[in-house]
Amino acid sequence: MKYKKIEMLIIVGLFLQINIILTSSLVNCNTIHLFLIPLAITGFALSLKPVNSWAMLVFSTLGYLFNEFNPLDIQPMIILEPAEVVLTNAFNIVTLFFTLFFIINFFLKSIKLNLEDVYLQKSRADELNIDLIDSINYTKRIQQAMLPNKSELNSILPNNFVFYAPKDIISGDFYWAYESENIRYFAVGDCTGHGIPGSFIAVICQNSLNSAIKDYGLKYPNEILDQTRELIIDKFSSSKEFIYDGMDIAFCCIMNEKLYFAGANRPLWIVRKNKIVILYPDREPVSNYLKVTPFTLHEFALEPDDVIYMFSDGFADQLGGWKGKKLKIVAFKELILKLHRFECDQQKEYLDEYFKKWKGDHDQIDDVCIMGVKAVDLVNFEKCDGEIHAV
Repeated sequence: MKYKKIEMLIIVGLFLQINIILTSSLVNCNTIHLFLIPLAITGFALSLKPVNSWAMLVFSTLGYLFNEFNPLDIQPMIILEPAEVVLTNAFNIVTLFFTLFFIINFFLKSIKLNLEDVYLQKSRADELNIDLIDSINYTKRIQQAMLPNKSELNSILPNNFVFYAPKDIISGDFYWAYESENIRYFAVGDCTGHGIPGSFIAVICQNSLNSAIKDYGLKYPNEILDQTRELIIDKFSSSKEFIYDGMDIAFCCIMNEKLYFAGANRPLWIVRKNKIVILYPDREPVSNYLKVTPFTLHEFALEPDDVIYMFSDGFADQLGGWKGKKLKIVAFKELILKLHRFECDQQKEYLDEYFKKWKGDHDQIDDVCIMGVKAVDLVNFEKCDGEIHAV
């Protein structure tokens, strides 16, 4: 609704009120002034400027009071016959209804214009939303291209599964695998944030991992994470702000018939003889941090029935159940112990079904990534000594 149209409407209303006051004084008809109050309220509601609103209300009220309590006892200037009085009153009433019709019609046209504007804005918003979704889907394709596909995973880790459930279309969690010089590397990372910001951080972290191995020739997980942290910090060094973005990660490799592990806030679980052996991570992320210390290397000798698990925190932190509370790590451990003997594809299906059932109608609160690997095809067990070390 435009401001100038409202001012014109107010002027018309004021003119009609003056006409009614004068007419009722001239023809000695004091009943028509009862319509002054509705007109005053209507004008007050229509005005966008407080000054105009109050001025119109005061003017109408004064006009009403003057017409109601006229101390001058003004005599009519024209004496009309009863039939002429009726005709005059009829004219005033018709004028009033014409004014109301004008106001209502004005409102309807304004509402129509506003609705058309709303529909136009909605149409533009829908177009922008479609463009945004298309861009996100394209980003998803890029992110999926950076993740190892099933055939690549199976060639590096013959007996594995990955349960991957982004909170949004794209994810801040990632799984990663690489083989070089008979060394098998695999990891699960949980980057800062989720959705678009998380996916950007994930791309930076994955590229940094690749660079630490390919460009710097590092082999042990702790050295790779140390170098990856330096690369991530360097990428954000041009910012004027102190950026803490990076990742938590469980990072393993199979080398010389043993498993080597280094972790940043994410542990490694190994199920052995129906118990979980935990290799604990360092309590710091792969990013800028208040106190940066070198990552610890863990050495572990596998057995044929061992099953290795690495995961982000999204599964255990998911709200669900009839109480709407977190699943928590204890329940997650019980679930892993229950299903670790299943085939890898069955484990993935079971985790998927369990997660959906647990979540129910609750919103997913974080990205989820779980990788499971059976040790039976990873190493030559004739050379394993079954020892666990931290070096």
